[in-house]
Amino acid sequence: MTADDPLQLRPEQTPDKEEKAAEDRRITALRDLLGTDAGRTYLWWVLGQAGVMDNSFDRDPHVTSFKEGRRALGSKILADILRVAPGRYIEMMKEGYDAGSGYNDDDPK
Repeated sequence: MTADDPLQLRPEQTPDKEEKAAEDRRITALRDLLGTDAGRTYLWWVLGQAGVMDNSFDRDPHVTSFKEGRRALGSKILADILRVAPGRYIEMMKEGYDAGSGYNDDDPK
C-alpha cells in the first residue's frame, strides 16, 4: 500500500491501546455472557425488547424515531454477538424457541 491508498488508516483513525483494551474487555464480557444459559436467556430477551426483528414504522414520527433508536442498539448487540460467537447465537435462538420465548415475549424464561 502506498501513502495515497484510501484504504490505509490514517494515524488519527488507528485505535489507540486504551481503545483496543476496552474493546477486548467488551469482547471477553460478551463471550462470558454467551457462555452461560442465563446470559443467553438475558441477551435473547434484550434483543426482543430492542425490536431487532420488528418494523419500526409508526404513524407518529416520534414513535418511529424512538423505535429505530432502540432497534439500532439491538442491532449493534446482535452484530457483536455474530462477530464474536456466531455459534452461540444459533444456540441462543434454539434455546429461546424451545423455551417458547420468541424475540417479542415480555418475560425471560
